[in-house]
Amino acid sequence: MNAEQFSPAAFDFLVGDPEAARALADQLEAAVLAEVGAAARARFREIVAALNAVGHKLTPHGLPTNGAEEAKDYSDPNQCALRLGIEVEVWAGYRDVRFEGGWCEPKS
Repeated sequence: MNAEQFSPAAFDFLVGDPEAARALADQLEAAVLAEVGAAARARFREIVAALNAVGHKLTPHGLPTNGAEEAKDYSDPNQCALRLGIEVEVWAGYRDVRFEGGWCEPKS
């Protein structure tokens, strides 16, 4: 992730354009989620492997996303013996919100 892209100067350049500031904050969220999500999902898979090494039969379930992954043990096809999932959430904002003194605050 290029942190310089999200410097205070990059946000302050957008003064008066709260939609653009929101878009840049959304880009920051996506960039952080991509990095943190990848690390969390990698560790999650290591934990699933460790649980399988002690007798569980967890397999991937559904399609993973940047921030979420799931595994289930259906060694008995009629019942999920164990389910395990991870979900990572990232949020960001920069003077783009109402009621916190942001650029969207109504002018008196």
